[in-house]
Amino acid sequence: MKPPAKASFTDFVKLISALLMFFLFFQITRSVAQKETGDTLNKVKENVKIENLFTIDTVFHALVANENRMRAGLLFDVSDRKIVWQKDLNYAYPIASLTKMMVALLTVEDINNCKVDWTDEIVLNKQYVKRVNRKKVIYSRNETYTLDGLFRLAMIASNNEACMYIAKHLSGDVASFVSRMNARARELNMNNTYYSNPSGLPAGKHDFDNNSSVHDLLLLSLEMLKYPEILNVTKIGYADIANDKSSGIYRNHNRLVIDYENEVDGLKTGYTKKARFCLCATSCKAKRRMISIVIGALSPSERNEIVADMLSNYYEYIGLGRLANNVPLPKINKENTNEFLEGIVDNSEGKYKTIYTREKRFIQVRGGETLSGIADKYNCTVTSVKKWNHLRSSKVMKGQRLLVYVNVKKRIQLREDQIEKDENNEEAPADSISGNAVKIQNVAHDENVSVKKNEKKSDVKFVYHLVQPGDTLWGIAQKYEGVTVAGIKKTNKISSSRNLKAGIKLKIILNS
Repeated sequence: MKPPAKASFTDFVKLISALLMFFLFFQITRSVAQKETGDTLNKVKENVKIENLFTIDTVFHALVANENRMRAGLLFDVSDRKIVWQKDLNYAYPIASLTKMMVALLTVEDINNCKVDWTDEIVLNKQYVKRVNRKKVIYSRNETYTLDGLFRLAMIASNNEACMYIAKHLSGDVASFVSRMNARARELNMNNTYYSNPSGLPAGKHDFDNNSSVHDLLLLSLEMLKYPEILNVTKIGYADIANDKSSGIYRNHNRLVIDYENEVDGLKTGYTKKARFCLCATSCKAKRRMISIVIGALSPSERNEIVADMLSNYYEYIGLGRLANNVPLPKINKENTNEFLEGIVDNSEGKYKTIYTREKRFIQVRGGETLSGIADKYNCTVTSVKKWNHLRSSKVMKGQRLLVYVNVKKRIQLREDQIEKDENNEEAPADSISGNAVKIQNVAHDENVSVKKNEKKSDVKFVYHLVQPGDTLWGIAQKYEGVTVAGIKKTNKISSSRNLKAGIKLKIILNS
């Protein structure tokens, strides 16, 4: 009979051996399953026929540079529904934050189906780190965003946390939302696409990274183009996003919407170590829309250069010219043009008149500049600059591009029919202020004055003064002879000088 201790040790060895065999069998089975699933996701079909969707025309193939510097890509002409260039059309690769395109689509679809609303408030519990006496202190606080704010954070700033909270708001939990993402992909015939999370971050040990092919991303992009509200967000270069505690300015990760502001208007970038640098971009030039997709570029600058060159080369190929950040002058009409008639001048070439036209101008914020300083520099109000650039707060950051309107003085030559009309018009400007009724309106820099005279040829004359930042009633009165502060207050019913705000018009009686 064997000693009890020895028998116990033998049994223990047998138990360990059995457990090791079971674990080894489990790992082999799991590896085989993963390989089969991966082969299904990444299977390349050599003789693929895309029926009833679009045609493939490789005439543009020679015009795509750096083809070997990316894993896959395509260029699609939306107007002709034609793929003009492609590489590895149906091979599935990791797509990183291009995942957020599906999140955007499901969000907009739920809003249009009245399941949620842009104004819905969502509470985020965020953690922050601060230093107290050289020690890191972690604290958390609740911040309330609207669904619109989280949508902008996801699509412009590529915020991963925003996608997680959107998923919970739309479907109750993240797992249910991911199931919806995969189901919607199947509905769109995105058969090479798989999602494991709504953000595009690398998946955990027991799952796969989000994968898709450029063909599937094209189908998704075409579906997103049906909703203008998506492009209204993705085309924003700098977004002012606020919550109930604070606000901040975020730059769009898609640099092309900044460099080619009036032509490139979407859609999304992506990056992880496995996916490399990805970009799905769309542009519209002369009403010709294009979609360009690049997966697996080696750097963000190279990715942007490939896409920009691809779009520019094709636009040039079809006779529309290359992408350029040129802003066309607005058409002259009552809303965007203030005419200041200085009188008609005779010379050997004909007759001229001078007008002031509003033109767009893009400026870049320098270090230390403020919104009020910029408004003062370009003779406008802070409110106007915020409205032109869709800003919610007065914060600006170095390098941010802002749109401002400036008034440019131009002399134009009149046609014969215009000269006749001006000479026969009773309200044509006279040589002196005592003639017929004249309306002079000038909004350029230091000449923000509108002069009027009544139709009865009386001696009463007045001007409209546009209040600028820093103006005071006393300073305004000093600009006009015989005008007093009391007179300005009485004419404009001003009870206190504190009520004077930049941008308002004051009526100044000149002969008081």
